Amino acid sequence: MKRKAILFLLLATLSLSLMGCKKEQEVRHQNTKEETTKEEKEEKQKKEEKKTPDTSKEALEEEAQKDAKIKVKQSTYKRSVFRLNGTVYSLPFSYARIMDDWSFDLADYDLDEDFKLTPGQRTTDNIVLTNPKVDYKLDIGLYNPYDVNISVKEAMVYAIHIDITNTKKKPSLSLPGGIRWKDSIIDVTLAYSDPTVPFTHDLEEGLYHYSYITDYKHYLNLNISEENGLTGFSMKCYE
Repeated sequence: MKRKAILFLLLATLSLSLMGCKKEQEVRHQNTKEETTKEEKEEKQKKEEKKTPDTSKEALEEEAQKDAKIKVKQSTYKRSVFRLNGTVYSLPFSYARIMDDWSFDLADYDLDEDFKLTPGQRTTDNIVLTNPKVDYKLDIGLYNPYDVNISVKEAMVYAIHIDITNTKKKPSLSLPGGIRWKDSIIDVTLAYSDPTVPFTHDLEEGLYHYSYITDYKHYLNLNISEENGLTGFSMKCYE
């Protein structure tokens, strides 16, 4: 009789233990389900939210600080970064960062002042920016990576070109690998190896055109004078 009583207590304890484990598993499953549902809702909400531009002072400063951390000299041509007059830029970057100094007139391109770029739209890469303080120009291309129509002031710069052939006071420049104005073909080849496409040579002007292309996303074109070394570059990023 005593053995039966002990066996009954053991069975009862085991039953309660199993019930407790089942209940704990149910609670845990319920919590996991709730967490998953919450994550799915947040992910769905994030997808439904429209990507819009932010050209506030804080946003532009954050972008500038992020670019400032890039070590241009240690980068390769496979990354669209450069330093101009001491400031690092990584394509694409906000046009708002430079528009106080560099500007263009929409009317020169037969566009109205209320012109808008539609989502995904890119301009050509030959918009000429001028700055009254310097004697060189910037050619740029603008891009709308957002889900809404935007003004030119809210656009991103995806392409840039600078030439200093006729410039009296050239800007300071550093391209990936530490390439600078006046660097020779040898300097460029040591930094980047041979161009990824056959180079061209303008015999009349004594100018070599070197091009480096990475996955059809990053483009770097260099104009290298036989006499004066690097005199111009263009850079594009399609990411």
